[in-house]
Amino acid sequence: MAFVPWRGRIGREARPSNILLTLAALTLFALFGCSVAPVAEREAQIAPDLRFRVPSPGELGYSISAEQLVTARYRGDVQTFEAHLSVSPQRLVLIGFDPFGRRAFTVTSGGGTTSFEAAPGLPRGLDPGNILADVAIVYWPDAAVERGLPSSAELLSRGDRRTIVVDGREIIRVDYDTPPARGWPRMAHYRNEAFGYVLDLRSTVTPP
Repeated sequence: MAFVPWRGRIGREARPSNILLTLAALTLFALFGCSVAPVAEREAQIAPDLRFRVPSPGELGYSISAEQLVTARYRGDVQTFEAHLSVSPQRLVLIGFDPFGRRAFTVTSGGGTTSFEAAPGLPRGLDPGNILADVAIVYWPDAAVERGLPSSAELLSRGDRRTIVVDGREIIRVDYDTPPARGWPRMAHYRNEAFGYVLDLRSTVTPP
Protein backbone atom coordinates (compact mmCIF):
# COMPACT_ATOMS: atom_id res chain seq x y z
CA MET A 1 0.00 0.00 0.00
CA ALA A 2 1.43 3.38 -0.95
CA PHE A 3 2.49 5.80 1.72
CA VAL A 4 0.79 9.17 1.48
CA PRO A 5 3.39 11.92 1.96
CA TRP A 6 3.00 14.24 4.93
CA ARG A 7 3.85 17.74 3.83
CA GLY A 8 5.85 19.62 6.46
CA ARG A 9 5.51 23.32 6.98
CA ILE A 10 8.11 25.12 4.87
CA GLY A 11 7.67 28.85 4.50
CA ARG A 12 4.07 29.38 3.41
CA GLU A 13 3.35 25.66 2.92
CA ALA A 14 1.64 23.64 5.62
CA ARG A 15 0.81 19.98 6.09
CA PRO A 16 -2.67 18.68 5.19
CA SER A 17 -4.85 18.64 8.30
CA ASN A 18 -7.04 15.61 7.82
CA ILE A 19 -7.67 12.35 9.57
CA LEU A 20 -7.17 10.12 6.54
CA LEU A 21 -3.73 11.31 5.50
CA THR A 22 -2.77 10.46 9.06
CA LEU A 23 -4.42 7.06 8.92
CA ALA A 24 -2.61 6.18 5.70
CA ALA A 25 0.67 6.16 7.59
CA LEU A 26 -0.69 3.62 10.08
CA THR A 27 -0.30 0.76 7.61
CA LEU A 28 3.45 0.97 8.21
CA PHE A 29 3.24 0.26 11.95
CA ALA A 30 2.27 -2.87 13.86
CA LEU A 31 2.89 -1.93 17.51
CA PHE A 32 0.62 0.40 19.48
CA GLY A 33 0.41 1.87 22.94
CA CYS A 34 2.51 5.03 22.96
CA SER A 35 0.68 7.86 24.74
CA VAL A 36 1.07 11.61 24.72
CA ALA A 37 0.33 13.79 27.75
CA PRO A 38 -2.78 15.99 27.51
CA VAL A 39 -2.26 19.31 25.76
CA ALA A 40 -4.38 22.43 25.63
CA GLU A 41 -6.92 22.62 22.85
CA ARG A 42 -5.79 24.94 20.11
CA GLU A 43 -6.21 26.10 16.56
CA ALA A 44 -5.51 23.89 13.56
CA GLN A 45 -4.29 24.82 10.12
CA ILE A 46 -6.90 23.91 7.49
CA ALA A 47 -5.24 25.70 4.56
CA PRO A 48 -2.11 27.78 4.02
CA ASP A 49 -2.48 30.96 6.08
CA LEU A 50 -5.87 29.83 7.42
CA ARG A 51 -6.31 28.59 10.96
CA PHE A 52 -9.44 27.22 12.63
CA ARG A 53 -10.33 27.20 16.32
CA VAL A 54 -11.57 23.71 17.03
CA PRO A 55 -14.97 23.87 18.79
CA SER A 56 -15.59 21.99 22.02
CA PRO A 57 -17.56 18.71 22.15
CA GLY A 58 -20.46 20.55 23.79
CA GLU A 59 -20.81 22.87 20.80
CA LEU A 60 -22.16 19.94 18.76
CA GLY A 61 -25.36 20.38 20.75
CA TYR A 62 -26.25 16.71 21.26
CA SER A 63 -24.71 13.31 22.01
CA ILE A 64 -23.84 10.88 19.24
CA SER A 65 -22.07 7.57 18.75
CA ALA A 66 -21.22 6.51 15.20
CA GLU A 67 -19.26 3.82 13.40
CA GLN A 68 -17.63 5.26 10.30
CA LEU A 69 -16.15 3.98 7.07
CA VAL A 70 -13.93 6.68 5.63
CA THR A 71 -12.31 6.73 2.20
CA ALA A 72 -9.57 9.24 1.42
CA ARG A 73 -8.27 10.26 -2.00
CA TYR A 74 -5.03 12.15 -2.32
CA ARG A 75 -2.88 12.52 -5.45
CA GLY A 76 -4.30 9.38 -7.02
CA ASP A 77 -3.93 7.26 -3.88
CA VAL A 78 -7.04 5.81 -2.20
CA GLN A 79 -7.18 4.65 1.43
CA THR A 80 -10.16 3.23 3.33
CA PHE A 81 -10.34 2.97 7.12
CA GLU A 82 -12.80 2.48 9.94
CA ALA A 83 -13.30 4.73 12.95
CA HIS A 84 -15.56 5.04 15.97
CA LEU A 85 -16.68 8.48 17.12
CA SER A 86 -18.47 9.22 20.38
CA VAL A 87 -19.48 12.74 21.43
CA SER A 88 -21.19 13.95 24.60
CA PRO A 89 -21.43 17.51 25.98
CA GLN A 90 -18.37 16.83 28.13
CA ARG A 91 -16.13 14.68 25.93
CA LEU A 92 -15.27 13.53 22.42
CA VAL A 93 -13.55 10.20 21.78
CA LEU A 94 -12.36 9.25 18.31
CA ILE A 95 -10.83 5.80 17.78
CA GLY A 96 -9.15 4.96 14.49
CA PHE A 97 -8.40 1.44 13.33
CA ASP A 98 -5.71 0.26 10.94
CA PRO A 99 -6.60 -1.86 7.86
CA PHE A 100 -6.20 -5.01 9.99
CA GLY A 101 -8.87 -3.91 12.47
CA ARG A 102 -6.45 -3.05 15.27
CA ARG A 103 -6.81 0.12 17.31
CA ALA A 104 -4.36 2.58 15.79
CA PHE A 105 -5.02 5.76 17.72
CA THR A 106 -7.39 7.37 20.19
CA VAL A 107 -8.11 11.09 20.44
CA THR A 108 -9.91 12.27 23.58
CA SER A 109 -11.04 15.88 23.89
CA GLY A 110 -12.84 17.56 26.77
CA GLY A 111 -12.43 19.97 29.63
CA GLY A 112 -10.19 22.23 27.59
CA THR A 113 -7.55 19.58 26.82
CA THR A 114 -6.89 16.97 24.17
CA SER A 115 -5.03 13.69 24.73
CA PHE A 116 -3.69 11.41 22.03
CA GLU A 117 -2.63 7.75 22.09
CA ALA A 118 -1.13 6.25 18.95
CA ALA A 119 1.43 4.05 17.34
CA PRO A 120 4.93 4.90 18.62
CA GLY A 121 6.25 5.33 15.08
CA LEU A 122 3.76 7.91 13.87
CA PRO A 123 5.14 11.05 12.19
CA ARG A 124 6.26 13.67 14.67
CA GLY A 125 4.16 16.31 12.93
CA LEU A 126 0.91 14.51 13.73
CA ASP A 127 -1.44 16.88 15.54
CA PRO A 128 -4.73 15.64 17.07
CA GLY A 129 -6.09 19.16 16.69
CA ASN A 130 -5.92 18.74 12.93
CA ILE A 131 -7.93 15.54 13.12
CA LEU A 132 -10.59 17.20 15.28
CA ALA A 133 -10.74 20.20 12.96
CA ASP A 134 -11.82 18.09 9.98
CA VAL A 135 -14.41 16.25 12.09
CA ALA A 136 -15.86 19.52 13.38
CA ILE A 137 -15.98 21.19 9.97
CA VAL A 138 -18.00 18.27 8.63
CA TYR A 139 -20.40 17.69 11.52
CA TRP A 140 -20.62 20.61 13.97
CA PRO A 141 -23.42 23.20 13.52
CA ASP A 142 -22.89 26.18 11.25
CA ALA A 143 -22.64 28.56 14.21
CA ALA A 144 -19.86 26.54 15.88
CA VAL A 145 -17.86 26.27 12.65
CA GLU A 146 -18.33 29.95 11.91
CA ARG A 147 -17.07 30.93 15.38
CA GLY A 148 -13.90 28.96 14.73
CA LEU A 149 -13.04 30.80 11.52
CA PRO A 150 -11.00 34.00 11.32
CA SER A 151 -12.57 37.15 9.92
CA SER A 152 -10.83 36.55 6.58
CA ALA A 153 -12.93 33.42 5.96
CA GLU A 154 -16.66 33.05 5.32
CA LEU A 155 -18.89 30.04 5.92
CA LEU A 156 -21.66 29.51 3.36
CA SER A 157 -24.38 26.96 4.07
CA ARG A 158 -27.38 25.91 1.99
CA GLY A 159 -28.77 22.83 3.71
CA ASP A 160 -27.01 19.96 1.98
CA ARG A 161 -23.77 21.85 1.26
CA ARG A 162 -21.29 23.78 3.38
CA THR A 163 -18.36 25.78 2.01
CA ILE A 164 -15.55 27.83 3.49
CA VAL A 165 -14.54 30.71 1.26
CA VAL A 166 -11.60 33.13 1.42
CA ASP A 167 -11.49 36.16 -0.90
CA GLY A 168 -14.19 34.60 -3.08
CA ARG A 169 -12.23 31.34 -3.46
CA GLU A 170 -13.64 28.05 -2.21
CA ILE A 171 -11.20 26.44 0.25
CA ILE A 172 -13.32 23.60 1.67
CA ARG A 173 -16.63 22.10 0.54
CA VAL A 174 -18.79 19.50 2.26
CA ASP A 175 -21.78 17.86 0.55
CA TYR A 176 -24.31 15.81 2.52
CA ASP A 177 -27.01 13.26 1.70
CA THR A 178 -29.25 15.04 4.23
CA PRO A 179 -28.85 18.53 5.77
CA PRO A 180 -26.87 18.40 9.05
CA ALA A 181 -29.60 20.47 10.70
CA ARG A 182 -31.83 17.36 10.54
CA GLY A 183 -29.36 15.24 12.52
CA TRP A 184 -26.15 13.33 11.88
CA PRO A 185 -25.73 12.82 8.09
CA ARG A 186 -25.34 9.24 6.91
CA MET A 187 -23.05 10.32 4.06
CA ALA A 188 -20.68 13.28 3.81
CA HIS A 189 -18.29 14.21 0.99
CA TYR A 190 -15.47 16.53 2.11
CA ARG A 191 -13.14 18.28 -0.33
CA ASN A 192 -10.20 20.41 0.78
CA GLU A 193 -9.23 22.38 -2.31
CA ALA A 194 -6.28 24.04 -0.57
CA PHE A 195 -4.48 20.80 0.21
CA GLY A 196 -5.98 18.65 -2.56
CA TYR A 197 -7.61 15.79 -0.68
CA VAL A 198 -11.12 14.30 -0.63
CA LEU A 199 -12.87 12.33 2.13
CA ASP A 200 -16.00 10.21 1.82
CA LEU A 201 -17.52 9.46 5.23
CA ARG A 202 -20.26 6.88 5.70
CA SER A 203 -21.72 6.80 9.24
CA THR A 204 -23.87 4.29 11.07
CA VAL A 205 -25.29 5.86 14.22
CA THR A 206 -25.42 3.64 17.32
CA PRO A 207 -26.87 4.34 20.78
CA PRO A 208 -24.45 6.70 22.64
